[in-house]
Amino acid sequence: MNIRARAILSCLSSSALLATLLLALPARSATGQDGTEQESAQTKAPALLRARHILIPWKGSAAQSTSQLSKEEAKQKAIDLRKKIDEGANFDGLARSDSQCPSKADGGYLGQFQPGRMVEAFTKAVQAAKDGEVVGPIETQFGWHIIERMPNPNPWPERFAVSHIVISFKGAERQLGTSDRTREAALELAKTISKELKAGKRDFAKSAAELSDDENTKSNGGSLGVREPGGLFPRMSDAIAALGVDQISDPVETPLGFHVLRREAVPEPLGAKHILIMHNKSSGSPAKLTKEEALAKANELLAKLKAGEDFATLAAAHSDCPSKQRGGDLGEFDRGRMVPAFEKAVVDNKVGAIVGPVETDFGYHIIVRTK
Repeated sequence: MNIRARAILSCLSSSALLATLLLALPARSATGQDGTEQESAQTKAPALLRARHILIPWKGSAAQSTSQLSKEEAKQKAIDLRKKIDEGANFDGLARSDSQCPSKADGGYLGQFQPGRMVEAFTKAVQAAKDGEVVGPIETQFGWHIIERMPNPNPWPERFAVSHIVISFKGAERQLGTSDRTREAALELAKTISKELKAGKRDFAKSAAELSDDENTKSNGGSLGVREPGGLFPRMSDAIAALGVDQISDPVETPLGFHVLRREAVPEPLGAKHILIMHNKSSGSPAKLTKEEALAKANELLAKLKAGEDFATLAAAHSDCPSKQRGGDLGEFDRGRMVPAFEKAVVDNKVGAIVGPVETDFGYHIIVRTK
């Protein structure tokens, strides 16, 4: 069982292209004898690459595809697409219409990645290209790639904190809500929200509550918590990386619709331990207890804890979470990583406080904040 919240945002499937968007750590630095920050040859991380591509697989290639093309036919199609691009055709449009990678939904855009995160032939092709240069066809086990290396003015940080307001629309690839607004209307509304937020005429949290189509975040000010860039849509991570703390973005389009983003300071991580009592209606639960029986058991355990019994011992004996093996200790975690009710119980109480029972989709929790 995992009580971490499921984000509605996800990066591209790595099954479609072996090295799609994994977290790239920034270069570490060392302090020289003169006190200045100097890069260490042993700890310096490779510069993040940025690219988009068109993938044409053949029948039997490693890509998850229904292609019936032979290897030679796929190569010829890739050659024809490269010729169209050289003659002035729009890369974004061709990626959307012809690529067989999930990145086609974003014009073939793969975001930013460390060299070692892509298959070798793909990485070498990007590294050898100049910013803005199109290369290919390049062969990998997934098919033939037409690749454009893109400039990278705002490398992704290791992580950031962010809130958003989502304005979805009818026809969006992953439409949120049931609004029948058009794409044009959604864009205009997002532009208005962004402009008024930048001018101080709107409150972000209130605007999220009133206007955002993301039901998972509108009740907490639009907060997505602390995220790794690879866990968001690449265009979102690009936009966030270009912002300073508390700055507001222009509208950013993703398959969900248009996002207005606010970058925030990364808060200190939280820490907690818990005892989870699941019931037969809990998410993914094999438990046989009824909801009422689970609540009664949680209250019984809470009374024992308040009477002085050892938390770790009770967790090991009664908790339905794998953390029972560590006495219920969940360690440290960033804000936004736990389901809202659990996180709120931690944030609203002091270190050492016993809280509960707290209900989530997973059952009833007895919680002690540790950090």
